[in-house]
Amino acid sequence: MTIDVFRLRPAVTLAAGLCWFATGCGGSARLEFGTLTNDEGEAPNTDTTAPVAESDAPDLVPAPSVVTVTPAPTQPAEHPPVRGRVADFWGHPVPNVQLDVGGIRTTSGPDGSFQALSVPQVYDVSMVIEIDGEASERYAWTYQELTTRVPVLPVYRGLPPRRATLRLQLPSADGEMFPCGALAFGGEHGHDAFKIFQASSATSVVWRGVEAIDMNVHALFWESGDPANCDAPETFTGWRQYQRLLEPGSDVMLLVENVGPDSEISTRSIQATASNDGTGSLEASLFLRFPNGATLPVVSREVAADTAFSLPAPVIDETTVLVAASRVGAGDYAVDYQTLGSASSSAVALRTPGAPTLTRPAAEARGPADTTVFEWASDSVSVLVVTELDAFHAQFLVTSKNRVTLPDLSHLGFELAPDVPHSWDIEVHHPAPTVDEWLEVEGGLDPFSTNFSSPVGLNASSGQFARSEVRRIFFAPGQ
Repeated sequence: MTIDVFRLRPAVTLAAGLCWFATGCGGSARLEFGTLTNDEGEAPNTDTTAPVAESDAPDLVPAPSVVTVTPAPTQPAEHPPVRGRVADFWGHPVPNVQLDVGGIRTTSGPDGSFQALSVPQVYDVSMVIEIDGEASERYAWTYQELTTRVPVLPVYRGLPPRRATLRLQLPSADGEMFPCGALAFGGEHGHDAFKIFQASSATSVVWRGVEAIDMNVHALFWESGDPANCDAPETFTGWRQYQRLLEPGSDVMLLVENVGPDSEISTRSIQATASNDGTGSLEASLFLRFPNGATLPVVSREVAADTAFSLPAPVIDETTVLVAASRVGAGDYAVDYQTLGSASSSAVALRTPGAPTLTRPAAEARGPADTTVFEWASDSVSVLVVTELDAFHAQFLVTSKNRVTLPDLSHLGFELAPDVPHSWDIEVHHPAPTVDEWLEVEGGLDPFSTNFSSPVGLNASSGQFARSEVRRIFFAPGQ
């Protein structure tokens, strides 16, 4: 909003403006300028209550009837401050992040928030995240051409990792292990899942941030129509849920004492079709998602394009069913998914999107990091990912452009290492023409973008994700 400031400038002289200081401009005007004398040196009558005769009244010059108002030069309005927040894949605040917001340096606070003043209307945000844990992790993110003054900037990783061991002991029936099942554990800080194929197993549980977590564990069991294939469930026979406190380095035993159901389990049949906007085989998958974020894989199998198929789903209170169709083509990946509630229709049509195609640099190309041009084909906001292989170092660029060079972030302490192999690829998380609109989607980053075989993170109802092929390149020392 532009505010015009006006200043009043008198267009008359002091003598001509004498009437401004009088109570009237004629008749019985009353002047109060102190003590005056006449030509003979005599003081005039100072009784201000007596009327002044017209012959004695001074000649008064009438004030002009028009006052000229001249506006001051218009000053450009200062843009509102940018007040944003940095959040990880699970929505947790990321503190102590060094940011460059439109050329203004700032740091995120304990709640992940930051503020920058005097930021241009259109601006870029860059930040560098350093994580000390089992391995040194360094990630740089840049979001181009923002106009929003309240950006929530999502990153994959922003907090140190924690790790514990969870051991699962299954019961046996008539001396033999229960044939098929799956285990999922999750909460607000992490998620993982795996199929159960033996009576006892152990897995490493990884989460980020807090020292201790209450991990929710869900176990689902079923009978398979094919004894050699647990991915063909026919009847769901039981499920259990537990909660365990996990601390870094702890070793926790989970004994499933009874495979009988916590509640009655029935089965619904999901009728689906899958189409393919790319080349490659299609795989259909069904997941059971719990309110705490745990995602349990139930079934996955290859399907033919544009052909109807069905998937069995257990009916468990307070859960949703996520059905996905994914494609693995010539090095790329794409997925389309929808979530069905208990009252939703059991029919779903899926269509895997086309993946971005890379133009340059070519595989095994070599050039300076500051002049290498990255170019690709995509009709939506994309995420350029440049990763140092064999290290937890990566640079991400969120942009609506299809041709870019990487921004110089040396002032934030981040540089890509020369003479070591890197990879580059393009991710499209959800359709959006601008980065502002891309950030409006909660979480920003798609649940399938970290683990292509299973959704992870915040529960999304539906969406699409696509990733290009991955090319290996090298950066030469700067010239």
